[in-house]
Amino acid sequence: LIERLQDADAYTVERAMHALLRLGAEVALARILRELEDRTARPARAQVHQAALMILGYFCAEKDLRRQLTMAQYTRVLEAVVPVLTANYQHEPEVQQLARQLLVKLACDAEGAGARDNRWEKVIDMLLRYLPSQNEVTVRNVILAFQEIGTIATTRLLEQCNQPSDAMRARIVEILRVTHDPRSLPILLRLLADPALAVRQQVDDALRAYMPESIPGLINVVLESPGDDVADHAAQILTSMGAVVVEPITQVVFQIVPGRTRLLVGVLAQVRDVQAVPTLITLLQASHSELLLTIAVIRALAQFADSRGVPPLLDMLEGTQPLVYEEVINALSQLGMVALYELIAALDVQQTTAVTQRVQRALLGMVPFPGEALVAALEQSSNSQAQHIMVVMQMQGAEAAHVLARHLLHQDARVRNYIYQALADMPGSVAVPALLEMLDQPAVQSPLSSLLLKHPGTAISSLVELLREPERGDVAAEILPLFGTAVLVPLLSGVNDPGSRARERAQRILVILVRQSKDEQQIVREIVQLFNLAPPAGAYEMLLSVLSNELADVSMPVLLEGLEDAHLLADVAEVFLRLAQRETLRTAVLEQLLQALLVDERRRGAANALVKIGPYAVEPVGELITEQNAPLAKIAREILREIGKDALGFIWKAHSDTSNPSRRAIALEIFHSMRTEIVKDKLIASLDSQQPDDVAMAVALLLERIRHEATHHYADREMIPLLIEYMQTHKKDATNLRILALLLLVGEQAIIDHLVQALSEYPRHRKQLVYVFLLLGNSAQDLLLNVFNDPDTKVEVRAELATVLGMIDAPEAVADYAQNISAYGIGTTHGLALFPDQLAIALRALGGLLASSYWNMQKLQALREASLAGTPAHELFSVLLGWRYEPQIEQLRNELQSERDTRRKELIVMTARLAAEQQEKSRLESELEEAQREHTFKSDELQQATRKNEDMRMNMDKMHKEKDKVYADLNKLAHEKDAVLANYEKIVQERNKLASKLESVVQENKELSTQNQQLTWQLEHRHGR
Repeated sequence: LIERLQDADAYTVERAMHALLRLGAEVALARILRELEDRTARPARAQVHQAALMILGYFCAEKDLRRQLTMAQYTRVLEAVVPVLTANYQHEPEVQQLARQLLVKLACDAEGAGARDNRWEKVIDMLLRYLPSQNEVTVRNVILAFQEIGTIATTRLLEQCNQPSDAMRARIVEILRVTHDPRSLPILLRLLADPALAVRQQVDDALRAYMPESIPGLINVVLESPGDDVADHAAQILTSMGAVVVEPITQVVFQIVPGRTRLLVGVLAQVRDVQAVPTLITLLQASHSELLLTIAVIRALAQFADSRGVPPLLDMLEGTQPLVYEEVINALSQLGMVALYELIAALDVQQTTAVTQRVQRALLGMVPFPGEALVAALEQSSNSQAQHIMVVMQMQGAEAAHVLARHLLHQDARVRNYIYQALADMPGSVAVPALLEMLDQPAVQSPLSSLLLKHPGTAISSLVELLREPERGDVAAEILPLFGTAVLVPLLSGVNDPGSRARERAQRILVILVRQSKDEQQIVREIVQLFNLAPPAGAYEMLLSVLSNELADVSMPVLLEGLEDAHLLADVAEVFLRLAQRETLRTAVLEQLLQALLVDERRRGAANALVKIGPYAVEPVGELITEQNAPLAKIAREILREIGKDALGFIWKAHSDTSNPSRRAIALEIFHSMRTEIVKDKLIASLDSQQPDDVAMAVALLLERIRHEATHHYADREMIPLLIEYMQTHKKDATNLRILALLLLVGEQAIIDHLVQALSEYPRHRKQLVYVFLLLGNSAQDLLLNVFNDPDTKVEVRAELATVLGMIDAPEAVADYAQNISAYGIGTTHGLALFPDQLAIALRALGGLLASSYWNMQKLQALREASLAGTPAHELFSVLLGWRYEPQIEQLRNELQSERDTRRKELIVMTARLAAEQQEKSRLESELEEAQREHTFKSDELQQATRKNEDMRMNMDKMHKEKDKVYADLNKLAHEKDAVLANYEKIVQERNKLASKLESVVQENKELSTQNQQLTWQLEHRHGR
């Protein structure tokens, strides 16, 4: 029958279960329990377990006393069924559910079969034993079982609430939450003070599940609990229950308990049920004796958007308790629009009282600020109310300012006046941003301008910032001139964007400021003084532009005054330059500046301006260099010197005018005082010109400059080094040729040192520079030779000098380098030059000697005859004269190859003989091995072996003789080998290989001899045995 429980046919299983039931517990119980407890893996294990549980359920529910299970059998069933709830059966959820249902049914059977011996209690006790388990599956199933059992288990569960285990208490409370037995409430309320957080969390959920029955108990805990933390906890639970707690709390809230009633008020505040408002109002009037309760009620009323709470709160504003009226102010602010109109009504008093100030603070604290509503209230308000409202607006600040600005054109004139006055009284930092927002509305520009003028400190910088905007920039540009010269400095920092509309508007503002003033030059004077502030680049350009264009007609007198200020010299000079660039103003500018040279205070500034103007000022200033007024003439000369290259034309003209020697001398003096690096480029450019006059000027002035520098110390001579440097750094061949021609005009003594120095400073110099040396005389050649012989001279320079000296004079030092070229050239080992630097010098020397014809055919022939045959010099001269060594080398190469072929054939014959000897050796070794094998297999025939041994000895003797013969042959071969090696040294490598092979043969022979000796010894040893 047990086997049939796992049958696939449900009918068969059912009939097997009926059969087992009919057999009864006495026969089948033990086997059924064994099947339930069997967790062996098999296909129908869950099916068998389910069938076993159903059979056990029938056994336990038997009503016939004769067939009922005994207490021992009942206990045994419980001990088998309850463990099914554990993790051991977690992969059989249907089985666990069936077991739980069975246990719930047995525990709830308190009047049927389970009533006998209170067996239902046994079920509860058995489940309680598993409730403290650490296994989550077990605990979850046991908790579900208790929750399904319901209130019948409450008593036993409550008895366990004193368990020390936190987990146990938390699980019991979780069960009680579902069973919803009112008998649990006292214990649950007591557990609000449990130290374990997990228990308290379960208690929270349970008490919420028990509402509304739990509400009175929680209220009682709030009011009477000895611990404040427990009372707070209970109040939080009441808050989470919502509106259902309002009525029970309102029934007890008037029974004031110091320190606790305020907790219930806090619950009402957080629940926010308007039914609590009347109660709170009444409580507010009755709570004056307890300050904290009063504050709690005030805060609670602030949570209700109910106008009924506003009047009592306004009454509380008259109190003297700071904590109370401060809370009332905050509460009224929170109520916002609900309290607004009653607060405005409270402002209808003539004098400003403490209550009025508190009402104003309440209005200020509202979020969002009711600015629009306050402006609307002005229409119907009394003068007192209006004044108080304006005070509120002024105190609020930025947000109120924006509201007021939007109503500047209010239809009510009285309201407009209040708004205008309030904005005027506000600080500029508050009012100006709001006013500027309205700047793009043409209708309000007039009142806006008036208000902005009242706040110049803030308005000017803000308006300057607006100059960049396309929408409000033009309006800002119209308003800014109204502030007068106060806008000048802010304009500098606000118009630094190059090419922007802001700069155009700023320039227009400056022009308007000047044109609208009765004293135009005074305004221009202040504009010029702005240069002292070191304005940014954009602002600086704006000042230059406006002074030299729009204000040019009035700026010149002020600019002349600026020549007296040392801090303004550079800036004023820049303005004069721009004025002079305008052809219509140039003459007037130059006349004014020349006149300023006569004024001591303005002389230095005028000179700077004339230097800045440059070429336009040369002619008029040049007329002054011969003035009788010594200071004027001196400053004119300084001006021309500072102008520099642009004054060279005038100096050339004066230099060419021989009819005025004093003017010519002064012009040359000015030219000599000019810095060389300033005039160099201009003179070289003129030298490169296609105009004869320019070339003539450049040559004359350069020669004059070089002549003048020749009287100075060598270190102070600048022009020649600069000209040579120009040649090295520029690739203009035509210009360089003209410079070379100029240098040759100067003379050898003046340029030779500079040319040699240039060779060392510029390793990659122009070839043109080297060729100059060919045109110089003997003194230059001696200097070049000294430099060449100097060991510190760079290799590159020595190579160039070797070429030049070889072409000029062929000194002995250069000829030695050429003759010793083989000592520096390619070596026999690596095929690389031994001394690359010296080889380069030698090659250049050889080229110079050959190119100059110092080494012509006769000279080379004489040098060859004077040198010994076979020396490198003899070979060099032979090669230079056309002698060829290649045919002789080829003949020697062929003879060497023939000798190599002969020796190779001899080596092949010797190798063949050596191979034959090797084969003979191998044959002897094979015979020896055969003898050894025969000796091994026939050791029992000692006599026959002895005879064979004698034969073998004879053979060995013969072999020794043959071996000696082989040695003789080998010696002969060795002698032949030596003879071959003596005759042919080039086959050393092949001889070494042959010697290696011979040594290998000798070694193998030695090993063969050793093996023969060992074999002889073994034979003798065995014979002796």
